[in-house]
Amino acid sequence: MKPLRRLLIATDFSACADAAAELTARLAEQLNAIVEVITIIDTSAITDAGGDPADHRQRVEEMCRQARERLQTFVDRHFREIEELHLHVFDGGLEPPNPSVEIIRVGETLGCDLIVLGTHGKTGLERLVLGSVAETVVRKSPIPVVTVRGPK
Repeated sequence: MKPLRRLLIATDFSACADAAAELTARLAEQLNAIVEVITIIDTSAITDAGGDPADHRQRVEEMCRQARERLQTFVDRHFREIEELHLHVFDGGLEPPNPSVEIIRVGETLGCDLIVLGTHGKTGLERLVLGSVAETVVRKSPIPVVTVRGPK
């Protein structure tokens, strides 16, 4: 197995993401790995509405600014001991992003060796109706994926 030198964690700022961050930080410390932290902004409410594309872009940019602030707070809380860390905010441009696709794409683009995701642990009808980003990433990613169940 190839060494784990670059870890990717995606956060939606939930308690599940906090649990995944704890594991990622421990792994990164033990492996002296680089950590890539991403969040993906759901812009569907903006891009589905009619109106001026320039206004849409400005609203998306404001959402990105707010997400960067939240991401910095998340990183400060979980990754203080990590030497090399990179933050990424993705918005999908004028189309709402598909989180599963973006996580895999970013992982491949950055040359990550492992993806760590929190999971809400939904089952049955709830999972069928809502879908599961973590489940889709696990099924489709060429990069190994670790899922961490959040608190119940």
